[in-house]
Amino acid sequence: MLPFRAYPSKLLLFGEYSVILGSEALAVPYQAFESQWMQGGDAGPALDDFVTFVQSMKEYDGGAMQEAIRAGWSYQSTIPIGYGLGSSGALCAAVYDAFRLEKETDINALRKSLATLEGFFHGSSSGTDPLISYLNAGIHLLGANAFEMLEAIPPIPTGLSIFLLDTGIPRSTAPLVKDFLSACTDSSFNARIREELSPLVQLAIQALREGQSNLLVENWKLISQFQWQWFRTLIPEPYHDLWQSGLLNDNCYLKLCGAGGGGFILGLSPKGTLIPGAILFNPYPASTE
Repeated sequence: MLPFRAYPSKLLLFGEYSVILGSEALAVPYQAFESQWMQGGDAGPALDDFVTFVQSMKEYDGGAMQEAIRAGWSYQSTIPIGYGLGSSGALCAAVYDAFRLEKETDINALRKSLATLEGFFHGSSSGTDPLISYLNAGIHLLGANAFEMLEAIPPIPTGLSIFLLDTGIPRSTAPLVKDFLSACTDSSFNARIREELSPLVQLAIQALREGQSNLLVENWKLISQFQWQWFRTLIPEPYHDLWQSGLLNDNCYLKLCGAGGGGFILGLSPKGTLIPGAILFNPYPASTE
């Protein structure tokens, strides 16, 4: 019998790109999309190569994994691929949970083990995404490999709304990050990220965690302005007018969600009203039932 639980997707609220240069970042589980082990029904995605990879590691029960597959267990997921929502991280969390022979008790060792699994998909991994999915907990990255797991996801301050816009465009993170790193070889651009964007990210995280509405709105808007000026090629063209009008009219402020180039766009409504097509971000979905 495999674990009967869900492994949520993850949402990077703050820190896209700046975290690569050591800034703070805040990521949380997002239960609107999730995965789980199921017996019977449709076959899950083809994972033959990954299964072989896992079975090659002595820390995992490869025999039990093969037996589960023969018994009709499959990995089912509603997490869209190519959206930066941690689809591979959720898979690694599920595999670790089901087939790891001895679970790690140290949080740093756990993150490292999960990073090893996810490295199969990305070449390298910080282990952050699968850690969020496995523990169903948010994480505050503090820089210099330091991090804090959150006991609770910070609530959205009263009167504000955080929402998502689905661009309908899958994308691959790796080439976008490669382009960013190439741009960072320019010392002036590198300095802008470190000296302008990173402090805004830090203040936005502080504002959300402390429930400071005005500070959150102020810094979210400044991040939106910064990204419009310096990351415009990562903003899908159909959303350019909305991005600009939101800044001009102060009715919504948009920012990248993860690597950009497609996937979701994150937005903040300072008046709590949603624009057409917006998906309200609810950090506590169970509370709406």
